[in-house]
Amino acid sequence: MITTSLTNVSDVVIILVEPMTTITLRRTGNSLNFNCPKEILAATNLCEGDKLHVSVIHGRIVLTPCDPDFAQTMEAIDEAARRFPNAYAELAKK
Repeated sequence: MITTSLTNVSDVVIILVEPMTTITLRRTGNSLNFNCPKEILAATNLCEGDKLHVSVIHGRIVLTPCDPDFAQTMEAIDEAARRFPNAYAELAKK
């Protein structure tokens, strides 16, 4: 049985799935794939066809559900940072 607990840290929600689940990478053509257990899908409200962002943070693979509105906002912020680097440098000092 997998249980989840939620912890709010600033604006980050961490879902802890216990006990830790082990998965196996399998080769499909030139790629390595894995299957996500149904308990994890249920705990994260993910369904077939959902898109995920993949990043590596401190050596850990992090999968985050895609949010089109968030992605569009981040693109706008990136564009503004490119257009106004001095303003962003000043904001970073505060």
